[in-house]
Amino acid sequence: MQVTLTMPRALLKADESGASHTGQVVGADIVGARGGAAVNGVSDWRGAGLPSMLTATIKKITRKGDVTALELQATSPRGSEMLVTLRFADSVADPEGTLGQLDVEGGPDTPAALTSRREAHAAVADAVFVGDLGSLPRERKLAILATLQSAAGAPDVHLHDGQLYASFDLGADIRVFDERSADQANILAYVLNGTVLPEVRKMAQSLASVPELHGMRVVYRIPHQSSPRAAAKDYQLELIADMKQAVALAGGEVTNAAFVDGAKMLVDGQPVRVDLTASH
Repeated sequence: MQVTLTMPRALLKADESGASHTGQVVGADIVGARGGAAVNGVSDWRGAGLPSMLTATIKKITRKGDVTALELQATSPRGSEMLVTLRFADSVADPEGTLGQLDVEGGPDTPAALTSRREAHAAVADAVFVGDLGSLPRERKLAILATLQSAAGAPDVHLHDGQLYASFDLGADIRVFDERSADQANILAYVLNGTVLPEVRKMAQSLASVPELHGMRVVYRIPHQSSPRAAAKDYQLELIADMKQAVALAGGEVTNAAFVDGAKMLVDGQPVRVDLTASH
């Protein structure tokens, strides 16, 4: 049976239980909470981010202990294979009703899916339009969210220092970089020049129509090894830029180097500066 996953993108977390799967593996733990259920520890989960709207098919339903797991085979917005596992604890008072809030039967353009998306956008608008943006007309708030929902790169919303950003998760690089031949700075510069910034240019084009947002945030994971026998680890790269920088990059008005110099760059949560000439 085909379903559309309407739960927030932000709550689909990396899931080690499906490590043998070749594609992206994500999941969510659903437990009972006051007034309903909590998803990955978030009780007010409907306003946690834009709905994923992933099309999926039910692959398997299993029962282990007091948890029922529903495995879904899906395709990510970037076209890669995904395995999504929803684990329902027995403490969920109404598992069928909760599942009906997390996904709907049929494709993303069915009336049920579109209705669910509108309801999700209303919940997200109440949660993320804060500060000066709180005074925007409701119709404009919903229009901003609809623009982001359909934009390239499947962006979400993200609050950073009290400001609202369009947030893009580019996933993980398929390569594993060798730290014996290149240090972190060279690896970051190489990946930014060749992979991340070309994607940022394309994604930022859609942001010109939502100038109310403070800017854009991009997350990318870069696997690396310190030695051939060491297990691969990820650099968690996070790039945060204001809206004018993002739109100028999309229009070719600033160079990659100027864009990076004006942006905030974090690796594993720590600020870094990157010289884009380091990879040459």
